[in-house]
Amino acid sequence: MGSLPPREGRLEVYAQAEIARTYDRRWSQARGRRRDLRKQRALAKALESLEGALGRPLGTILDAPCGTGRFGAFWSARKLPMEGSRAALVLGLDGSLPMLHQAQAKAWGHPLAAGDLARLPLVSGAVDVVVCIRFMHLVRSSAARVEFLREAARVAGGGVIVDYRHGETPRGVGRRLRGILARWFGQEGPRIWPGRAQALAEVQEAGMGLVGVVPVRRPWWIGDKLLLVARAPSLMAPPTLGPERGILGSNTNSGADSP
Repeated sequence: MGSLPPREGRLEVYAQAEIARTYDRRWSQARGRRRDLRKQRALAKALESLEGALGRPLGTILDAPCGTGRFGAFWSARKLPMEGSRAALVLGLDGSLPMLHQAQAKAWGHPLAAGDLARLPLVSGAVDVVVCIRFMHLVRSSAARVEFLREAARVAGGGVIVDYRHGETPRGVGRRLRGILARWFGQEGPRIWPGRAQALAEVQEAGMGLVGVVPVRRPWWIGDKLLLVARAPSLMAPPTLGPERGILGSNTNSGADSP
């Protein structure tokens, strides 16, 4: 996934072929399907919220990290408001080739690219919105999360939708207690999720303006997942592109593109 502080190594697990091969099992059972549906409903609300704030439809979407193509069917079913049946252009990007291969195998249906989320291989303002799901909870340090957000904001001409797990739930309190015990015995302990206020502050520190917060599960103090909807630092005009570049920069691994 790129150059990360040593404590962020948990992200590298997803580069393993066996992890990628079994990843979708978590969504295949009844409980997993319910979780998936809740996230899709929240994502639909977040997209609607950002479109309302911008006053225009979101025609180009970067799903990063797209993983094994969890939201492929969701994106395929999404139609642009006020534009009939035309679907949005969705690009899936991930730092793990095994995850991208799984997305291809199950007919993701959209372009795919390999790339580092810390240095996205796209020109500034290349897409309308960056959607970042199931990523931030793997990043331990606030500074690293802010850097990822800044990079997402750079390529988003409209805004960013990012999900956070916050620590103000019984589950989050339990993780804090386990962390205290682990440090007592000289161990590292679990990742400690930020509080709601810290999550909002990180979005603002990245230079974005908060549009809204969409709880994935209500009430928010029971469900620990939130979608933060943020406006890009500046609503820039679409970039002027040479015919050889398109929206992708030179760091993209074109070998991961969908056939």
